[in-house]
Order: sequence, then C-alpha cells, then structure tokens
Amino acid sequence: MQIAPYYKRLLQNIKEQINRSHSKSYIGMFDSGKNYMFRLLVTEDLNLKDTLFIPLDLSSGDIIKAFQTGSSLIRSSVEIENLDQMWEEISSRSKQRSVVLAFNLPYGGEQDLTFFTTLYSWKNLLRDKLNWIIFANYGIFNCKVSDRSAFDKVVLSNVTPILPLDKKSSEIVIDNYNKYFGPIEKSKRKKIIELSGGNPGFLKSLYLLAQQKRLDLWEHDEQLQVRIKKLFDELSPKELSTLANLEEQGKKETKNFKQLEKFGYIYHERLFSPILDKFISRYYTSNTNMFSSTQLKVFNLLREKYPQIVSRDEIGRTMWGARWTQEYSDWALDRMIHEIRNKLKKSSNEWFLKTKRDLGYFLTKNRD
Repeated sequence: MQIAPYYKRLLQNIKEQINRSHSKSYIGMFDSGKNYMFRLLVTEDLNLKDTLFIPLDLSSGDIIKAFQTGSSLIRSSVEIENLDQMWEEISSRSKQRSVVLAFNLPYGGEQDLTFFTTLYSWKNLLRDKLNWIIFANYGIFNCKVSDRSAFDKVVLSNVTPILPLDKKSSEIVIDNYNKYFGPIEKSKRKKIIELSGGNPGFLKSLYLLAQQKRLDLWEHDEQLQVRIKKLFDELSPKELSTLANLEEQGKKETKNFKQLEKFGYIYHERLFSPILDKFISRYYTSNTNMFSSTQLKVFNLLREKYPQIVSRDEIGRTMWGARWTQEYSDWALDRMIHEIRNKLKKSSNEWFLKTKRDLGYFLTKNRD
C-alpha cells in the first residue's frame, strides 16, 4: 500500500522533532488519520540515531500495560507493575540514549490524563533525554483535567494539526482502497473526494457505498452517520454554534472560527465537507448552546434515541467514555439529568426530559 504524500510529510516532521529533542502533539478531528499515523511510526524505519523509541497505545486506558507492550516491540519484555518501576526503566535507559515515548490517545469520554502530570515531573529530571510524540483527537481541547498547567505544557504547548487530506493524497488513499476492497467506477472517485472533504473516515465509508452502488444514498448510511456524530461530539457547544452560523458577519474574527479553521473544520469559510452541511442541524440548534459539552452529548444521545428510553448505563458511557465503569457516579449522573431537565424547562425548547422509573430517561415533544 502507498503512503499518501500528506502522511509522508507528517512522518518527516515527526522525525525532525525527535532529532531536535523536541516534544510535540499531533491533533486532528475524528477519523483524521491519527491512528494510522501512530501505526506508521511503529512500522516505518525512521532511522533515528541514539534514540530509544517506545510506542504506547492507550486505547485500553492502562499506561503500565501500554508501556510493557510498547517495550516488547524493541527488546525482551520487562515486568513493570507501577509508575515507579516504569520511571526506573526509563531513567536507566536514558543514561545510554534519549528516550522518546509515542502516545496514541483514545477517542472520547473523560480520559484519565493524570499521567501527564507525572510525565512532566520526569521531564524536569531528565531534560532532553526524555521527549514524547502525542496523537490525539480534537476533543482533547475540551476535556477536563485536574492539573491544567502540567497538561497544557505536555500536551498543548507544541501542536501540529492533522488536517483533512488534499486531493492528491485522497487519490492515493482511494488507490489503496481499490487494491484492498476492490474497484469502483472511475466516475465515482471525484464525487467521493468532494463529499468527503478529505476526511479519511468519510472517504472509506463513501468508497464502500460506491462499491455497493449506493453512493447516492450516503445520507442514509448508518456507518457514515456514526462517523459524523463522533466528529461533532468532540466540539463544544460554542464551536458547534460557530460551524452552524458561518454566514454571520463577524464570525471570521472570533477565536472559535480561527481555531476551527486551523484544524480543518472550516475551509474557505465553509464547512470542509458538504456532508456536514446536511447534518449539523441535527447536532446544533440555538437552544442547545445553553448546554455544557457533556450535557450536549447526553442530550444528543436522548434526542437520537427519541422516543425510546435510554438507560443509566448508556448515559454513563456517554459521560465517562471508556472509563465509565471506574468513574461512574449515581450522584453525578442524577445531577446531569437534573441540569438538562431544568435548562430545557427554562428555554423555549420543544423537548421535555422525563423519567421512566427503574428503566431510564426519554424525551418527549410539545405535541406528544
């Protein structure tokens, strides 16, 4: 499979950062290709001199397990049971050569990011002998962390956006899909690229639809809708408001506009993909601007399920993500429901939030 030119440029940039002993984060929207970039780092020979490179895939949320797995790729595994032992291993290795940790952070939820405070303290001790590369989704900007200062210095102080692919790189990705999934009509390639806006996840879903002769039905494709939902779910209510009202005068001068443009959501003063024009009204209305980011996620879940009942477990998974079983709190969930219900009552919203005892919660409309 060919590596698209855009990904080659990112790889070269990463290699330069490592050789300069610089730490850096690469952050992009959902389905931006950050998981693919992490895999490339593991599989491609970067020809790094005097550097020990350890990849840590944090999809399980277990930093110790990730370190053991990543270490086993470069040498015989060493038993690590806690952060103290992990520090001893890194400190020992740094005496021989520089250590670079490459983190791939999972999508969504309230992730456990407390480790980065520890990492910052290690950096102060080892200086240029310890650096890192971080891959994360855009939602990292809207997450809550206990030690904001250390987190910002580790994760957000030096960021390169992972942007949607340009036309040339999109063509290479489609060529790869042609070999992997099988061919499509050549006439469909241009439409796929235009609709996707260069988002690799959209490209894949649209390509598979074209294979099934269903490209014109993309608005009804469940897989594509899931991708769109996850992309929007990472944004704050104010960011969604910016995307939903791009034609308003003065929007171009706002902080949110410039940030969303920087990370590829806005291209030439429009949403980067025409697909999003069709769906943004489902995730944002003027009345939803009153919610916090987490409240909006829960409200959108209830709205998607309407008129069905949504269980407390489903809401818990939306609030806390992959760590919901560890973080779950009845008090916090009850508080969340209480705040959403009150905000709906105080607004001119058409929705009402109701409780079904022992089963969960559901929305009704004025006309129900």
